[in-house]
Amino acid sequence: MKTVINWLRSILISVAIYLASGGPMKRKGKIEYYVDAKGEHRWRLRAANGKIIAASTEGYVERRNAQLNVQAIKEQLTILCR
Repeated sequence: MKTVINWLRSILISVAIYLASGGPMKRKGKIEYYVDAKGEHRWRLRAANGKIIAASTEGYVERRNAQLNVQAIKEQLTILCR
């Protein structure tokens, strides 16, 4: 069950990134990278209206790892939309 929930969460984040990055609605969102209170790197996705619509569920020691997480989600979406 936990695997299914994680898979669904991943799909929803992927769709949010797709829509915010100029999907069919052509309204651009923005991925922001930041350091949290623990000093870990995270990302969040803001819609064109400024609302946060997705965020990383874990912190990363290096910013690059947060960026790789976003890239992996984008790649999952590309595969799913074939």
